[in-house]
Order: sequence, then structure tokens, then C-alpha cells
Amino acid sequence: MTIAERLKAYRLMPPYPSLRTVAQQIGVTASYLSEIERGLKIPKGHTLDRLARFFGTTVEQLHAEKADLRILQISAAVVGDQVRVACLLSDGTIQMAYPEKLRITGNGA
Repeated sequence: MTIAERLKAYRLMPPYPSLRTVAQQIGVTASYLSEIERGLKIPKGHTLDRLARFFGTTVEQLHAEKADLRILQISAAVVGDQVRVACLLSDGTIQMAYPEKLRITGNGA
């Protein structure tokens, strides 16, 4: 798995941050981040460091050739009218999601 593939995999895991959100948080343009995810650009220095911190990993883990990230366990709970999802990943981290599209409506009957 390349750095580009790994970064995209991280972004596509809960809580599913948009490309634009990640770019704003790490201080780059969405188009530059898109080029990184497509393997057209290789992040270096501060950008790579900020990406690793954003996704709760290390630069070394992003470079690791066999750092395939897998979801080991998924837990979900209904809190009010929201569904909250927690994913335990193979690197030991937990990613939380509060999907906007998953809302409980009606009385469940």
C-alpha cells in the first residue's frame, strides 16, 4: 500500500472527513491534497507530519509498506436520534463516527 493509498484509506474511515476538511485542518489546498491521494504529489516535511497527526498515526506508520489498516470491531449505539459508530482499527486506534445520514425517526414500530 502506498502513502497515497494509505492516506485515502484513513480519510475514508469514520468519521469520514471530507477532502476539504482535512486540507483546511492541515493547511493545504483541497486540490493539493487530492493530488497527494492520487499519487501525483508526495507529501514531505511539515505536510506529512500534519497529515499523520490529523489521522492519529505516525509518519513511520504512513511509510510502512505493510501497514494495512483493518477494522477489527465495529460498535454502534443509538443516542437520542443519532447513531454513533466506533471502529477499533488494527493499529490499536479507535475512530468515532457520527454519520449525519443515519438518523432514527418515527417510533420504531
